[in-house]
Order: sequence, then structure tokens, then C-alpha cells
Amino acid sequence: MMKKKTSFVLALFIVITMIASAVIAKETYAATLILTVTASKPIYWRGENIMLYGELTYGGAPVAGNLVGLQIKNPDGDIVVSRTLTTNDTGGYNLAFQLPSDATKGTYQVFVSSTYKGQQATASTIFQYEYAPAISISPQTVTVDINVDFSINVTLDYAERLYGFEFWLSFDNTKITATSLDYTNYLNEPSMIWYQQINNTGGYVTLAVSSLNPATGKTGGGDLAIIHFQSLAVGISQLHLYKTILADDKGMTIAHTTVDGKVHVGKIHDIAVTNVTPLKTIVGQGLCMNINVTVANQGDFEETFNLRLFATGPNVNVVSIHLFGASSSISNGWGFSIDSITSPGPTIAVRKGDLINLTLTSADMIKHNFFVDYDGDGIYDPDEPRSGDFPGIDLVPTINYQFKAKRAGTFRYYCEYDKDVMYGTFIVSEPQLITTPVDTKEITLTAGSSADIKFTWNTTGYAQESYVIWAYAEPVLGEKETGNNSFYDGLVLVTIVGDVNGDGTVDIYDLILVASAFGANQGGPGYSPNSDINNDGTIDIYDLILVASHFGENSP
Repeated sequence: MMKKKTSFVLALFIVITMIASAVIAKETYAATLILTVTASKPIYWRGENIMLYGELTYGGAPVAGNLVGLQIKNPDGDIVVSRTLTTNDTGGYNLAFQLPSDATKGTYQVFVSSTYKGQQATASTIFQYEYAPAISISPQTVTVDINVDFSINVTLDYAERLYGFEFWLSFDNTKITATSLDYTNYLNEPSMIWYQQINNTGGYVTLAVSSLNPATGKTGGGDLAIIHFQSLAVGISQLHLYKTILADDKGMTIAHTTVDGKVHVGKIHDIAVTNVTPLKTIVGQGLCMNINVTVANQGDFEETFNLRLFATGPNVNVVSIHLFGASSSISNGWGFSIDSITSPGPTIAVRKGDLINLTLTSADMIKHNFFVDYDGDGIYDPDEPRSGDFPGIDLVPTINYQFKAKRAGTFRYYCEYDKDVMYGTFIVSEPQLITTPVDTKEITLTAGSSADIKFTWNTTGYAQESYVIWAYAEPVLGEKETGNNSFYDGLVLVTIVGDVNGDGTVDIYDLILVASAFGANQGGPGYSPNSDINNDGTIDIYDLILVASHFGENSP
């Protein structure tokens, strides 16, 4: 009997999905949702910051506070970046990041999508990722004992018709000291050293060299200089290249990147968190999701340490307010009591994300309502909070209305029927952030090893908001460099169960997303983590039932 019932429910969902898809395909919208994405330049070189930006509009007006999903595929078609972004007050969004130095060269595809008021908008763009000539420290990591002489090379991997170069290199003068600087005669002769200096007080060395007429430009790669040091004290010195110049035989700048290095003096303790990957971008409130954290032992000793996972999001409060309204009385406007009604009414101050629990009373038994005018046009719009009428047809003068403060700024609140008298100021400030520990695991790593650690985040007790997920490795005894002990990742939205696309409503669109991935398993084709609502690794009837059981519900 149970098997027949399950088969019937599944068949019913499939039929509903097919009908809904047909209806949606034919639907004509009065306003159109438009999403754009643009790369700040067509070509990025290795080591450069890649900047993507765009905007979301509905009927030509910006859509603020909406989620935008972004994925980037490399030339092989593999997803290398996956983020969930939030539009700002002007409907814009942006993402700045760097690809790994060994990332594949070629054309990268960027895909973005967003859902708003039942519409889904998508956009795409491309950019090229190329390897520019690089000036680098070789070897990138040097490990020495105290009071030891050692050297590093400043190396050029490749450049065409190089005629001159300049570099500056900084170091920690409390850990190492420079003893000499040798130019390697890399450029074609004749050549001249124009500037050469060692400054241990300032912690830097610099060298500037060029060829001279009748020399030709040098094509190829090799060592530009050798710098000799002596170690002074236990610790880590970064070797940072800056103010670097490469010029060709026409006097034109050669675009290039730099690769820094570091020196470990003495055996060191160094634990690092190198990556945090939430496997979902949207999760139902009270359900679980998985998060992978990569940690590395970059020191010289086996280490046992605590790895902690955190979620940082807005500190959401429930704000209870009783407002009395009147437009045909001795005192008209709004007030926190029947004896304090004024026009304009009292200022209401809350924080973004707060849940506003309004009790609204008509002091004169005339029909009123309450709405917040986010866009300043004095007219109610569908994305603005609006209460029902009070008194209603039942003539009860008091109603309760609940809404979430979703935008930061200073706005006005009104009664639609008497806006000239019944208005006031509604101030929404930015939220206070609160960090909550998710879990702690004890990890042991041998020197030079790394590991991927799986965490499970149970979102019970978390508000329906966006959270930044991050991890922190507690420093081990003797660890000096702790700047790499934490790692932050993108946003995860906690929303109502069944809201797969994160638009705040459980509707046919969510049902379609689950149905379209039905039968897919984690790691297999067609699997969508957000559609695996119960997080069991399979998108099946149980996920469809979770959507159905919350169908029609809305996030506050």
C-alpha cells in the first residue's frame, strides 16, 4: 500500500511539474527581470585580480538585496568558482578574486542567474586567462638554521626583446640581513647597472639595469640577480617584489606579474587553513548541509590542533511595536499610545533583518493600513511591507502584522488612505553581526601534509538570513605566523524549507528545480546540492515531499 501511495505522489508531482512548466513558458510578464554580468577587462594575466560586476533590474528599477548565483568554468568545462552574491541598494553586485597560479590558460565562461517575483534571469560572459612574463623569487621557500649564509635568485621566466629591468625586494630585517647583490649579466651586452643598493635598515634591496646601443633586446628567461643573505633569528621573513619594471628595445613596458617568496629561519610551527567550501549555497532552516575545510601543516613538526568552523550573520531581533492611527479625530496621525498620536508620527528605528511584530489599532474606527515606502514614491509597491486594513470587515479595531526589515536606509511609513496626515520616519540601520561556532574537530597532521575535513552544519536555531562561513585553526605552541590560520568563503542563505532558489517563497519554481534533478546522486551528473533538500546525497521523493509540505509558504 505504501509503495502504491509513493508511486502515486511521485506521478502527481511529475504531472504538476509538466503542467507548471508549460504554463510558465506561456506566461507574459508586465515587467521583465534583467540580469547582466561583465568582466572589467577582456584578458587577465596570471596573478591579477579578476573583477566581475553586474546589476539586476525589474521593469527598469534596481532590485536590492536579491541573491545572484555565479559560476565560472575553465577552458576544460570544469567549475572552478561558485559563489552566491547579494545585490546592493542600486541592484549591483561584484566579485574580485584570483585564479591559482597554475590555472589553465584560455577562455573562461561566467554564468549568473537570479530569481525574483517568479521570473528567472540569466546572463553570461567570457574572459581570457593568460600567463604574463613573471619575475619570481627562486626558490620560493627557503628553510635555514640561525647564522647561516644563503642566497635566492630573482628570476624571469620569459620575455621578448627585454632591454632593461628594475626591481625592489623587501625583507624582514629582524630575521635576515642582506650581505651582497650580484647582477648576472643576463641582458645582451653592452649593458649598465644604473642603480644598485642594499639597505638593511630599511629592509630592502634594489637593482636597475639596461642594455646599451648597439645591443639588441634579449628574448628568453633566466636569473636576473642573486641576493645573498644571512639568517639572524627564528621566524619567517617574507620576500616581496615591488616596483618592478620590464622594458623592451622600443622603450615600451612589458606587462608582467610577480611571485614572492619567504624564508623560514630555524624549524617552525605553521598551521594554515587553505580553503573552505560550502557544498550548498541555499539551505532550509533547521536542516543540515556539508562544508569541506582544507588544512595544511606548512611547518616542520607533526601538529595536533583544534579546527573550528563558524557562521557569521546578522544578529536578528524581534521588535514589537504597538501603533495607534487616526485621521478623523482630535489628534490625527500615528502614536505609540492613543494619547500620543501626532503628525508626523513617531520615528521607528530597527536593524536590517529584524522581524517587526506590529500591533495596529484604529483609534477612530476609520479604516487604515500601514506600509513602508522603500522607493520614496509614496505609492505601495509589491516588494514593500503592507498590512491589511484595520478595522476590517469584522470591525475589530486591532490587527497584528509581521514583516522583516529587508533594506537599510531612512524611509517613510504611511497609511495608504490618509498619507498627508498619517506618516512617519522608518529608519533601518545595518545589522550587528554575530559569530556562532558550528563545530570543532581535533586534527593531527604530519609535517608538510594537508587534509580535507568534512563538517556538517545543522541550521536549527539560525535565523533566515545570509551567513559567511569561515574556519579557524587554533595556533599551535611556537607558531609565529598566524595570518593564514583563518579562511573565509562566500555566503550561504538559510531560508524556509523547500525554497530551493532562495527567492523567499516555496512555489512551483522550487518544485521544478527538484523534479528536474530527480534521481541524481551526489558526485553524479545532474546533481544539484541545493535540490538535495534533506542532504542525504540523493534527490528523490523525500525532497519533493519537503517542497510540497511547505508549498505556498513565504519567508518573513
